[in-house]
Amino acid sequence: MVEITKNILFISISVLVISGRNCHVNEAIKKEIFNIYKGVTFEVRNFTNTRPNANETTYTLYNKNEIKNGTVITSSNLKLIEPTEGQIIFIVHGWTSSGTADWVINLKDAFLITKPKCSVITVDWGTAAGQLYSIASANSYNVGNFIGEMIIDLIEKHNVDIKKILLIGHSLGGHTCGFAGKKLKEVGKLLPRIIALDPAGPLFQVWPKDKRLDSSDADIVEVLHTDAGTFGLAGSVGTIDFFANGGQFQPGCARIDLFDIFNIDPVFCDHGRSHSYFIEAILNPADFLARKCSTYNLFKKRCQDERIALGNLTTRATGNFYFDTNKEPPYSKQENSSRGLFGMVSKVFKL
Repeated sequence: MVEITKNILFISISVLVISGRNCHVNEAIKKEIFNIYKGVTFEVRNFTNTRPNANETTYTLYNKNEIKNGTVITSSNLKLIEPTEGQIIFIVHGWTSSGTADWVINLKDAFLITKPKCSVITVDWGTAAGQLYSIASANSYNVGNFIGEMIIDLIEKHNVDIKKILLIGHSLGGHTCGFAGKKLKEVGKLLPRIIALDPAGPLFQVWPKDKRLDSSDADIVEVLHTDAGTFGLAGSVGTIDFFANGGQFQPGCARIDLFDIFNIDPVFCDHGRSHSYFIEAILNPADFLARKCSTYNLFKKRCQDERIALGNLTTRATGNFYFDTNKEPPYSKQENSSRGLFGMVSKVFKL
């Protein structure tokens, strides 16, 4: 999958160089890659009939007693989750990623540091997520159902309170969480909260609500936008939507080097900032104060007084909220005492 991405990147840069474009090259290349990549996925959309095997999706449980290694959870040992006093947090990665990705581990650790009574379950659907994007997109529906079925078993067979469940997903993982929520609704249950970190845009942008993340998939659906309109969904899709720096382009994301075309990190930098901001917000829950506003332009001039912090896991606020960030860690522009916690752990988390 990385090779496919590199090939797309090479073609895109070649197109730009040949056409003589020389301004805003970073944004232009991203758009070219997006257009080619979207075209490829639409061409193969009729070949997405492969169903992932439930056994290929693995769940690893972490808590204060199993911070580093964790325990693989299956239907046979779900009782290990029963004693959890705090929240039970599922973290779901996106396309071409895995349950051991750095950001997944960092977010898991952030929760265990700040909420030691919680349990964190990392979901690894790497095989199904590592397919061509259109196939991985279809697979997200099935994996979401697998997660939903596990949660139903926790509730019905192990007396786990649904109010303890929290689902967090990045990119395709955001839609996967939405599909899990839809599965719960089929049996008359509603998840309390889903948090989607820049949910994937290609294909899902034009699909109806029943085939993507939607505000009705949980009681609260919280969405953080950082690459809206390219690799992330554009527009409001949650009960509450956060738009970092307007939601499209993030300060500090490197310009693309035309002489280093195999370095694909800058292409996905804006998309990945969503989980970087969220990890920092969990470590410092008062730092990313966002203001309610109808547009980013108005946010720069005048807005409503209502403010909510990204990382507030109890808010029931609704609407669109905007905030700005620094170009490098710490990303928050707030200056308060909680920054000390970030300073202590930032090196450990490689933020």
